[in-house]
Amino acid sequence: MKKIAYLGVFILIVLAIFKTTPTFAQSPTNKKQMRFIATAAHLSNASVTAVSGNTLTVSKEGKSYTINTDTKTQFRRRFWGKSSISEISTGDEINIWGKWANEEKTTITARLIRDLSIQKRNGVFIGQIKEKTDSGFTMQTINRGLQTVTVDKNTKYLNRMGQNINFADLAVNDKVKVKGLWDNKSNTITEVVYVKDFNIPAKNNVTPTLTK
Repeated sequence: MKKIAYLGVFILIVLAIFKTTPTFAQSPTNKKQMRFIATAAHLSNASVTAVSGNTLTVSKEGKSYTINTDTKTQFRRRFWGKSSISEISTGDEINIWGKWANEEKTTITARLIRDLSIQKRNGVFIGQIKEKTDSGFTMQTINRGLQTVTVDKNTKYLNRMGQNINFADLAVNDKVKVKGLWDNKSNTITEVVYVKDFNIPAKNNVTPTLTK
């Protein structure tokens, strides 16, 4: 009987502990902490000072912040194209949305990071081929300077009539139009859809003769 009584007391004590635990969790101090953890965080135009693994260090108005990322974090470029943390570099300007991770509000668990310095976008560019390589060529453009164009197996080559040609047909000094993904940071054009060569076929410059 005593064993049963002791067992009953033990059960009551355990129940009392678990019963009081939620009360502690609902204490004013803990409520404040719970509200704090759920507080949304946002930094705009912060400058990246360091990149280490999945963690960024940024500076905003002279204050340093630690930005933690995980599998739930989404990365976007300036024009909202998908990105990744591997594209972020020191000196980049970024916007961060997430939640504060500490009471001092110096650490953020990020859910969305937009890198304003990565201006990758699809576009069409016209210029003159300056040098050919095995993987593409460099092209001098009017407004964006020298660009490095990288082609791949999916790139199409067209003459000025819209007919198919080959990469080997492209020549230095030819005027070309390129459609692909432009990166303003590295001055590169990748994922090239097509290259159109305006010098092929050669224009007939024969002067017509007048007949009497």
